[in-house]
Amino acid sequence: MFSLEEMPISANEDGHDKEMISIIIPSLNEGQFLQQTIEAIYATTRAEFEIIIVDDASSDGSTEHIDWGNYPGLLFHRNSERLGLIRSRILGSTFARGSYLVFMDAHCNPEPGWELALLEASHKYQDRTITAPVIPMLDATTWRNYPHQVGQTMTFDQNLDMAWCATLGLNFDNGCWQSPVFAGNCFLVSRIFYEELGGLDNGLTFWGAENIDLSLRCWMFGGKVLVVKSSVVGHMFKSGFNYALTQEDITGNKLRVVYVNFSDERYQRVSQHLGVVNKPAKEVVPYWLSADRRRAYLMDNRHFDDNWYMEKFGIVV
Repeated sequence: MFSLEEMPISANEDGHDKEMISIIIPSLNEGQFLQQTIEAIYATTRAEFEIIIVDDASSDGSTEHIDWGNYPGLLFHRNSERLGLIRSRILGSTFARGSYLVFMDAHCNPEPGWELALLEASHKYQDRTITAPVIPMLDATTWRNYPHQVGQTMTFDQNLDMAWCATLGLNFDNGCWQSPVFAGNCFLVSRIFYEELGGLDNGLTFWGAENIDLSLRCWMFGGKVLVVKSSVVGHMFKSGFNYALTQEDITGNKLRVVYVNFSDERYQRVSQHLGVVNKPAKEVVPYWLSADRRRAYLMDNRHFDDNWYMEKFGIVV
């Protein structure tokens, strides 16, 4: 194990290994689940990979008891203060050496071939994709995936609340469903396309709506969000958060995503649904100046607008 401060520099000219995937895992008080996730990745992954653990200022000692020497290619960084899931993922991506980025939760159980199927699907569309696995429920006690309790494609409603959606009616080709949104627990994207999209938004705080934001940008930039049927990564669905998170944080993230990606008229409708009435975006959208820049970048580079996206997937917002 290397700390990220000691990490060796790649020998490639651009600093990125063309064949490597970088698996970025933020972790906050995950207990034994982090260790089990690491073990599962090493047991099932066949592509060249590295794992970047970003400990988000845990207080439970969950990273202190891992036998780091057993895991070649395991890198570690500890935040001095809590940054939250989204910003820890962004930080982890800045250390990544691979040409493909995988963002994964610290309580996942991938099955053999999971990453090869994601890579294969991405290659079929010239890597202008975000590819995600199907997601069986993971039993934390037995560390087994339950194949009869599986999530696949996702959508959102007028409040930007997430929900599983039926695959019936969605395009299915090359073994993949085209999904309105990817579930946030595990997804793969090429570094080049990720950077073209503007990456995860560091103006979002802690947790929430980042998968909607990146999915919207992917589709509007002419890419595809694909759920790959043959890729399976179990996920432990928690009943609540093991860290502080306010409704204000969640609503602020939603408002930012809506402002950045939607038309003015659609922003007004959603902001009213969220209880923000007759207030300009400048007053309520977190870090408004950076949101305005992100919105301008989307408008300058998108292939399709949000009306096209809503019509494509039958979403009424």
